[in-house]
Amino acid sequence: MTQATIYSVPLVGPATPTAMAQRIDDNFDAIISGHSGPSRPTYAVAGTVWEDTSVAGSVKYYHYDGSDDILLYTIDTTNNRVDRPPQPFGTVASAATTDIGAVTSENVTVTGTTTITSFGTAPAGTTRRLVFSGILTLTRNATSLILPQGGNVVTAVGDSLEAVSLGSGNWRVTSYTRVGANGLVSGVVQSASGTAVDFTSIPSWAKRVTISFYDVSTSGTTGIGIQIGPSGGPETTGYACSASTGILSTTQFALAGTTAAAGVYQGMAILTLIGSNTWAFSSQLVRTDTAGYVGAAGSKTLAGTLEQVRFKTGNGVETFDGGAVNILYE
Repeated sequence: MTQATIYSVPLVGPATPTAMAQRIDDNFDAIISGHSGPSRPTYAVAGTVWEDTSVAGSVKYYHYDGSDDILLYTIDTTNNRVDRPPQPFGTVASAATTDIGAVTSENVTVTGTTTITSFGTAPAGTTRRLVFSGILTLTRNATSLILPQGGNVVTAVGDSLEAVSLGSGNWRVTSYTRVGANGLVSGVVQSASGTAVDFTSIPSWAKRVTISFYDVSTSGTTGIGIQIGPSGGPETTGYACSASTGILSTTQFALAGTTAAAGVYQGMAILTLIGSNTWAFSSQLVRTDTAGYVGAAGSKTLAGTLEQVRFKTGNGVETFDGGAVNILYE
């Protein structure tokens, strides 16, 4: 295992047969040992592949491109294992075309909040693992940006995905991982005050939304309701809802048709996407300053993708005077 002292043979005489044989033998030794040594051989030219044996128990294989040594792989001779080169995170700013293939690492942090419609062009089979440091939209395309959810995706900070290039500027996202436990994303707890509490920017990938509330009370007797809507705002018609108290509602999901002023209520409502922007609703509400229970269920078809949820007093005029509410989507 060696590198040749002089990687050549005499081109002009006189040279003895012994000198020629020794030079040729040195060159063959260098070839069959992979030009191994503690540093790049002095005779290396662009294209030379050589072995770095400077660390005991480890052999690193480099490709010399004429100016730099590019690590190809490492052989762990102690554990008989081949390790790929480290892939430290690179960074690319989000843009309409975010060229992830141009990043010289498989691990990429995507910064910014600009909507992405393309991952750029890379040879077929190129893989990238992305982590998002901002909230942005990935715009699905059935050919050029294939997403597993079947629609656009709004990222959360810390979300990650794996993507494979199909060539010709086309990419398939093979997996998408939401930040948080089991892919659940929680909103921020809001105090129940005013006539309504609005939760906006519901991610387009959400298929189930849970609204939870505790110690809620109102200034009047018209109940508590939920309205949902697309980007234009909560819709006020087209609800099919019935509660166990015998009320029907077409203007909202009625968690309780009537309430007692200053009564204290706890509960939960669940929205589940059935398909084509149609959402099923179910809820349970209890009164805890005195015994009381209301169950409700219903459905609503929206004009577009769900983006807003409104937790409100029954008539939208009375106000909340206590409690808190939060939202969870998955």
